[in-house]
Amino acid sequence: SFSPTKISFLAKNKNYYEPFITWDESEIWFIREEIERDTNKDSFTSEVSTSIDRFLERSIFDSTGFYDKGFIMDDPFNNVKPMGGVSITADNNYAFYSVTNTSSDNDSWDIYYVERLEDDYFSNPKAINLNTSEFDEFSPSISPDGNTLYFVSNRKGSKGNFDIWVSKRKGKDTWSEPENLGRNVNTFGSETYPFIAADNRHLYFLSNGRKT
Repeated sequence: SFSPTKISFLAKNKNYYEPFITWDESEIWFIREEIERDTNKDSFTSEVSTSIDRFLERSIFDSTGFYDKGFIMDDPFNNVKPMGGVSITADNNYAFYSVTNTSSDNDSWDIYYVERLEDDYFSNPKAINLNTSEFDEFSPSISPDGNTLYFVSNRKGSKGNFDIWVSKRKGKDTWSEPENLGRNVNTFGSETYPFIAADNRHLYFLSNGRKT
């Protein structure tokens, strides 16, 4: 059984999504959502407008034995919004994430990756060769060894609204033709947020197409 414990640095009035704990447990990456409300007092009806912003943040396990409060990631992250959560290889050298492609006609989601450099800097993001302009590719989950990539897409061949697909690494910047995980995983609904476990055998995901 599980006994969840709330992380101490989380603010009560914020929303947090898509956490990823690095395999050595030294970092927690997550999305923090900011909701801003602005009241137009010049309006007779005092209209209230609401805007939502999402930021990728990282909390580091420090010398005191606790995770710090978390800080917004600098370049190359958070330059394009909205932004999805990350998935990081076991050596902490490569981070995969998804962002909206504003250059496409339908603002589709695409997957990018960055490489960790010296002094905790990151390379410029590179798009993976699995992205399509007319469909969404998002919610990547990279295997610990960095050789297998699971992701969500509504591309042609999907069984439902959104399916989980898998691709194998062929080179540093190239991936094999993705395969649909099939009916054992995907339903007529949506399967999202895959997570491949450390043993590279157990896959966890969210589904709204199964009866409970």
